[in-house]
Amino acid sequence: MEDESVILIVLGVIIGLFANKIDRIAGNSKALSLLNIIILYGVLSKDI
Repeated sequence: MEDESVILIVLGVIIGLFANKIDRIAGNSKALSLLNIIILYGVLSKDI
């Protein structure tokens, strides 16, 4: 289970970095930060 949470965290970071690149192109920072919050919440709730 620890391995799964590590993979989720890494995926979250990669998606976050990827979202930042899209953010610069599209300019939808609020929508993307909301997406990141949802991803982080998913990772944290799986940890608990």
